[in-house]
Amino acid sequence: VSAASGAVPFYSTLEARVVDTAELDGGYWYRNLRQTVRFGEVIAALAAEGHRVFVEVSPHPVLGLAIAQAGEDLVAVGSLQRGDGGRGRWLTALAGVYTAGVEVDWAAATADEGRAVKVGLPTYPFQHQRYWLKTATGRGDASTAGQRRSGHPLLAAEVWLAEGDGLVLTGQLSLSAMPWLADHTVHGTVLMAGTAFVDLAVHAGDLAGCGVLEELTLQEPLLLPGSGGVQLQVRVTDGEDGPRTVTISSREGEGEWVRHAVGVLAPAGSEPVPAALAAWPPAGAESVPVDGAYETFAQRGYGYGPAFQGLRQVWRAGDTVYVEAELPEAAEADVAGFGLHPALLDAALHGLLAVGDGSGGTGLPFAWSGVRLLAGGARQLRVVLARESGGVSVTAFDSVGEPVLHARSLAMREAAVGQVSGSDRQVRQSLFTVDWVPLTVQAPVGAVQWARHG
Repeated sequence: VSAASGAVPFYSTLEARVVDTAELDGGYWYRNLRQTVRFGEVIAALAAEGHRVFVEVSPHPVLGLAIAQAGEDLVAVGSLQRGDGGRGRWLTALAGVYTAGVEVDWAAATADEGRAVKVGLPTYPFQHQRYWLKTATGRGDASTAGQRRSGHPLLAAEVWLAEGDGLVLTGQLSLSAMPWLADHTVHGTVLMAGTAFVDLAVHAGDLAGCGVLEELTLQEPLLLPGSGGVQLQVRVTDGEDGPRTVTISSREGEGEWVRHAVGVLAPAGSEPVPAALAAWPPAGAESVPVDGAYETFAQRGYGYGPAFQGLRQVWRAGDTVYVEAELPEAAEADVAGFGLHPALLDAALHGLLAVGDGSGGTGLPFAWSGVRLLAGGARQLRVVLARESGGVSVTAFDSVGEPVLHARSLAMREAAVGQVSGSDRQVRQSLFTVDWVPLTVQAPVGAVQWARHG
């Protein structure tokens, strides 16, 4: 076999340099078997010269990881795989280099496939709509456990306790069963929107004959894990035609219960219902641009996915903000059963972020007072947010101007990174650990140190 010079530069992992392939005689291959393989040096040299995409031509890829570790922006693609060496695998490899920025002659690659048709991709970003069948939640029939179905999407069952101890509602939250919950993150952590606690409390109040959420204070965010579920419990104390206490708690697995919100429910009185909107948008209000608003929110720590991107228009007149919000399609499948969908009410509050307060911080709903749900099932809102001493009043109307919800006051509180990182929860779940503890014993010179495992 006679070696000859090639047209393509040949980087030798024996010499760690470019060599003339005419030098690849028997002696070269003998040394290749006996001496060090300088693969890492060659990859580093290729990367230094601007090469970023590597194709491993072999029966099965084994070097891809080593290549990827040589640089953050290096891409390694295999040509064949064990048990999968057909034409489909080869075209997949071509697609891999193509998406990495390498030009591929698709006409030549598919020349023998007469049915091949080139289809142009959209010129805009994909809209991330799900078309998979919705996975059943598997909540079962609550009546077999002596309970009733609650009728709320976040709750599975309700039971009135004996001896006048009130009402308990239970449920199981998971991102797999309710993917839209994952679209609400703060500082990179998925947590349940504060507006969801309001809807849970209002639902419990309706069952208990209390039509007003007189107050609700959020004590600790409810962090949602990426896998598994969280047990949810809403409890309403017993009462005789008077105020009742409502608490909302959760726990993971067999961990301890964490109280997230506590409030007071009261029977509906003679409070006047807000008058219907006479004109919209309000006369004399200044339009506030909302294009690119969610990108701006992300810079402040708010991560809103498709289900929570419902802000449509914002106006401002003095200390009052006017907002139009719409429930996105990503949350439409779960709208039934909510008094007012949390993603829609949360989107209405994004108007406060759009006008800005100059702090640049990450404020979250903290305390609500005087909340009344006047109509359910809204999918579009026109909302008046009036800044007052100590908070913001919230009055929401539907698309024809009829009142939907009124909250006498909403107070916001700054959320620091540490408050929503999950570190506290990890501490609570890690109180008991197994570790080595150094133990010094009295012994003659030359004795060893002992350790106790416990």
